[in-house]
Amino acid sequence: MTFSINTNVGAFVALQRLTKTTNQLEVTQLRITTGLRVNGPKDDASNFAIATRSRGDIKGIESVKIALALAIRSSMSRFRPASRLPIFSPI
Repeated sequence: MTFSINTNVGAFVALQRLTKTTNQLEVTQLRITTGLRVNGPKDDASNFAIATRSRGDIKGIESVKIALALAIRSSMSRFRPASRLPIFSPI
């Protein structure tokens, strides 16, 4: 007694193509939602490392800019002329 299994080759090919298309769609949607070309080391390890370092550098520069702006504001308020100082009356 022999057994045979009938397969639908066309259905298997269609399933493989659908799986590939779904994976590509997921990658595209991730890139669109994050706005990043490289989302993780899986995409491109070297570019991810460079992008991560650049993001850190940018955050550091932004922090320095904020600190300098606060320092300038603080120093400007110290050297305000006496005529412009607020006068507080006791209650």
